[in-house]
Amino acid sequence: DYIADARERLAVPGARLVPAGGAQHCVLVASPSLRRFTRVGDEETCHGFDLSAMDELRDTAQTVSPNSRLGGLSDLVLMSEQIELFALDFATSCCDDIPEEAEYELVASSDGIVDAVVATWEIWADDDRKARLSTHLGESDALRDAHFSQLMQLIEDEDPAQNHAKPGPFKVTKGERLLLRVRHNEA
Repeated sequence: DYIADARERLAVPGARLVPAGGAQHCVLVASPSLRRFTRVGDEETCHGFDLSAMDELRDTAQTVSPNSRLGGLSDLVLMSEQIELFALDFATSCCDDIPEEAEYELVASSDGIVDAVVATWEIWADDDRKARLSTHLGESDALRDAHFSQLMQLIEDEDPAQNHAKPGPFKVTKGERLLLRVRHNEA
């Protein structure tokens, strides 16, 4: 809780904090390029070896910080509206204001395969949120992404996972309501 600690120990009463606040957002995405990078296809071989069994080792339980700009993928498709998970006023908030677990409803914006949920953030300098800095897809650039990036959680279909089968693609249809469960920790 470094912001609350700095506010209490280092700021004089009534000090203006910059940034004034921040928010975490997320959006569902699809990208054949991302899929090729994170999965081994059923037809893929390497020097005659069938590598499709390697997909069983795909780690969909951890978030990853992509090495490349997600916004730079030419085939990236937003599969839902971006939603705000939480917002904090840095003058008054503490880490207890971030829900440990919450559920959100997302609606699929088109038919297809959802490859990942992407977490982005924004901060603002004033209470009106006019002077902002964000990592939202479509708002960020290469220079900003070199220092601040998005987090990506790979998504798999729940049904094969229940049977200990290799992860399968998470297929959605336009208008389908999806439940996103988000867990935060202090790390």
